[in-house]
Amino acid sequence: MVGAAGTLGVYDGSDWQIIATPQPVELRGAAWIDAERALVVGASETLWMLNLAEQTLTPLSSPIGRGLELRSVALDHDGQLLAVGERGLTLQIDPDTAAVSLLRLPSTRDLNHIMITPGGAALAVGERGTLLRRADPEQRWVSETAPDPRAMRAGWISDDGRAVAVGRNAIIAEFDGTQWQLAPTESERHLRALAVSGDTLMALGSDRFVSRLLPPSGEHWFGTDHIGRDLFSQNVYGSQIALLVGFIGATLVVLIGANVGLIAGYFRGRTETVLMRTVDVMYGIPFEPFALILVLLFDPSLTIVILAVSLLTWRTVARLIRSQVLSLRERPFVKAARVAGASDLRIMYLHIFPNVMPLVFLELAIIVGVAIIAEATLSFLGLGPPQSISWGGILHNARLSGAWRTAWWWNIPPGVFIMLTVMSVFFISRSLDLLAKPRLRAR
Repeated sequence: MVGAAGTLGVYDGSDWQIIATPQPVELRGAAWIDAERALVVGASETLWMLNLAEQTLTPLSSPIGRGLELRSVALDHDGQLLAVGERGLTLQIDPDTAAVSLLRLPSTRDLNHIMITPGGAALAVGERGTLLRRADPEQRWVSETAPDPRAMRAGWISDDGRAVAVGRNAIIAEFDGTQWQLAPTESERHLRALAVSGDTLMALGSDRFVSRLLPPSGEHWFGTDHIGRDLFSQNVYGSQIALLVGFIGATLVVLIGANVGLIAGYFRGRTETVLMRTVDVMYGIPFEPFALILVLLFDPSLTIVILAVSLLTWRTVARLIRSQVLSLRERPFVKAARVAGASDLRIMYLHIFPNVMPLVFLELAIIVGVAIIAEATLSFLGLGPPQSISWGGILHNARLSGAWRTAWWWNIPPGVFIMLTVMSVFFISRSLDLLAKPRLRAR
């Protein structure tokens, strides 16, 4: 028995004997080598050789040394041990020489469990439906297609080719010698272990019942999604991403566009030509393909979304500010400042810029709504930050699950929130428009 905080116990047939461990590290698996020795594995690449007769734990050195978690260990047919863990880490341990070497399996995903039969057939299972199988010791490990992409937690294999894997949401996959198929189940609990007795297999789980695709109720105001997550909390949390992208993106857009328009309108000539032709080029770049290229060049993140919004949306602001500056630079107060010896920067930012500030604030309010819609669009297409929950990401998950045509409570709330937020920003921009143009109030 192994567990958290270095828990290690041995059952001697009548009672449990607790073994003192040198560190309170989380232990994840153990395998007997013979009647007196066992290998224990755990977090931070923990490898301990247990000698039951001497009551000692001898640490073994991992050749990786990156602090990855080892989650399972099994005794191979030749007396070697195989331990698997995070990022496909697989270590081969010789119990006689205590030598530890790296073994490369055909997957870099997290591996949760490994089983090896006395004849050498082996099965390793892991995240995203990872299934690695070795038919016999003479063959190579192969990665096989899983019937479901969710995480597999435990596996069992026999020498005659039969295999079973279990995992999240009561997934039970059976291998009949040619392909993996899902077995029908009546539960939705997560399965974490397999107990085998003869021809009887028992799947064990510990998680509470998963409330999948429940409609709105007193417990879940907006219902639940396909894996039982509360949609109300997702929508509330998603507002942070929408507003963050909206305000930061709009601020960057206004800063870039206002400065480009101010410089182009004030200096005219070649400077104006270069900047305005740049604006024309930016108008010719479509938003979604540009964002896709950014995601392919860099890892998808919130920064990339804000960058995609900022690099293209400033073009409209630049043109509006430029047209306003072209009129203001000929006003008498600007000519008077120039005659008084004021520098170009002083005239631009102390005399002209305050007069375009109402227009800047108006554009700021409008672009907040544009940025929110842009973020929702990117997230819906799967180009948003994968670690964050946003309104567009909620719609993306609903589409991927295949339930968005039936689970109306999954689609409507984020769509309504996007609409209401953009409408609110629009009405704010209309109010700012009255401030920017006082003659509208007279009407």
